[in-house]
Amino acid sequence: WTYMETQACSGGYYIAMASDNIVANRNTWTGSIGVIIGLGNYKELAEKVGYKEIYFTSGDNKTMGSSFLDITTEQEEIFQSLVDEAYEQFVGIVVEGRGMDASVVKPIADGRIYTAQQALDLDLIDGIDSYENTVEAMKKETKASALYEVEQDIWGFASLFGAAKELKPKSDLEVMSQLFEKQGNGVPMYYAYPGQY
Repeated sequence: WTYMETQACSGGYYIAMASDNIVANRNTWTGSIGVIIGLGNYKELAEKVGYKEIYFTSGDNKTMGSSFLDITTEQEEIFQSLVDEAYEQFVGIVVEGRGMDASVVKPIADGRIYTAQQALDLDLIDGIDSYENTVEAMKKETKASALYEVEQDIWGFASLFGAAKELKPKSDLEVMSQLFEKQGNGVPMYYAYPGQY
């Protein structure tokens, strides 16, 4: 069983494919069946501030995805092949997990996010219900008197209050440093960042 609360997009939906029964809260956002590789390019910014990286590599493509180098046509093709292969795998997981034909999955696997009702209408989930009702249904089906629950505090409204204390003026160097830390690293991703849909 899988229960989706606020969102189970991309990687969250991928993981749910291991379940025989997927139930979502009526306010759930899910789907986002697709793959993305994001790369930031700070070459011009680095040049403006006098920052330069020097690489020693064993091959022309070892630095592909570097934020300080222009990407070549060959490297674009390599990254696109990674995305394409990961996408086909994702579609295959949905085909197997939902018992659907690939010709049905591919048109709805364009990266878009669906509401719970839209997902139900597309057979991407099995039902819409409350968490409490879903737990009771799981107990009944499994004949369990109790279930082990794992709670994880993720980005919710309350977290905004804690994040507000971090809002303070930053130097150009601090801003640039944070950008570098958040840059794409060329790894195929199956998820949506909170606030980036």
